[in-house]
Amino acid sequence: MNKQKNNNSYSSDVYKKIFETAQDSIFLLTKNNIFIDCNPYTCEMFNCEKEDIIGTTPVEWSPELQFDDVPSEKKAVNYIKKAFSGVPQRFEWIHKRKSGELFYCEVSLNKVVVDEEDYLQAIVREITEKKFREEVEMIFSKIIDHDTRNLAFTTSSYIELIRKNFDISEKLAHYLERIEENLEELINIINKFSILHEILYNTKKESINLNETINKSVQSYEDKIKEKNVIIENKVNKAHKVIAGNLLVEVINNLISNSLKHSNSKKIVIKSKETPERIILVFSDDGKGIEENIIPNLFRKGIKGTESKGSGLGLYITKKIINLYEGHIIARNGRKGGAEFIIELEKAD
Repeated sequence: MNKQKNNNSYSSDVYKKIFETAQDSIFLLTKNNIFIDCNPYTCEMFNCEKEDIIGTTPVEWSPELQFDDVPSEKKAVNYIKKAFSGVPQRFEWIHKRKSGELFYCEVSLNKVVVDEEDYLQAIVREITEKKFREEVEMIFSKIIDHDTRNLAFTTSSYIELIRKNFDISEKLAHYLERIEENLEELINIINKFSILHEILYNTKKESINLNETINKSVQSYEDKIKEKNVIIENKVNKAHKVIAGNLLVEVINNLISNSLKHSNSKKIVIKSKETPERIILVFSDDGKGIEENIIPNLFRKGIKGTESKGSGLGLYITKKIINLYEGHIIARNGRKGGAEFIIELEKAD
């Protein structure tokens, strides 16, 4: 009996210590949505005294509307009701300090039973800086993806107008070609930036048909393939499906683009095989292969061949996408020459 008392006393002391020293705000809430206790950090977060909080409701420390324009009271009642029913809740919220200053936070609600009474423990963590960074990233992404892309396409249109309406000397024609090459590389960099941004926020996975994905990628490079006089053979089993997402096509795009730009290949073969749980995709070309000294670091950011004028982001992004879909990718030189990429992904039902 004494041992149990000692254990209970120890547990109580530990909880009290955690409650008092936590660097998150911790509230205790009754079924009437009234705060009856809070830890010291709560007062620091809300810039108030403990007496200001006890006896108030969560809505009193919130703006009238949340970030989705839904009334705070309506959303709060919904979350609290679910939490009291035994379903833990985690969500983002806008709270209000005593001064009226608004701040973003992440809230978790869990039901606790004390002396046979139900309460909610609310843990609040401020994420204002995180939300600000996300907002800046979104604005920056829009500028890069939309505005800069439009400027590049507009410049390209002006070049075409110059060619059609003016007599172009050989020297000027050379300069215009260089400008076009730089614009193309700029658009490639913009595309890569957009994909990197999407990797952060687009984590949805579903069943993807590999054969269809490869055909889609090949069609997007149709003009370049004809220009380079390259043959692409899609030998992927039409029934093979993997667990991935809409970024998988960018993996194929990057591999095709690399072969067309850097390998001097005349033939690309893409085929697949399966194991009980995985689909293995093999992408190979008959070009000059990969420089042996860069193979170990090929998927690192900025790594590229000595003759490449690119950014060194393509294969880095390829690896990131495959990781996103919990797959594996390796690169090597084929036994008969050329580059070979082996990708493993989870098989879809």
